[in-house]
Amino acid sequence: MITGVCSLEDVNCPLLTSIKTPEETHKNQFATLLTPMPNPVNSETTLAFEIHQNADDIRLKISDASLKTLSTIFEGRVSSGKYNFPVSTKDWAAGIYYINLESDKYILTQKMVIVR
Repeated sequence: MITGVCSLEDVNCPLLTSIKTPEETHKNQFATLLTPMPNPVNSETTLAFEIHQNADDIRLKISDASLKTLSTIFEGRVSSGKYNFPVSTKDWAAGIYYINLESDKYILTQKMVIVR
């Protein structure tokens, strides 16, 4: 059982399997996960992604720093194009959160910071 929270700088973290630059973590041949706007976030932000080719089922999720999924923003099949989702964060604590765009072929991640 893992009891602590790991940072991306902690190379001994049992959850960390690789370290990638920001460009590598949020874009691939299938999709691009755009930076939340605005980021840092106070009470509302917009999450956006682009699909470069017709995709299988995808999921857009928000996780906390311990990687626990807090919210699934979207789940379903999409065609090529850009998608935007307004998200309210006013009930969430200040801190670091992760936006994950997932399919059976990839997981793309962006960091979101909530400030109060």
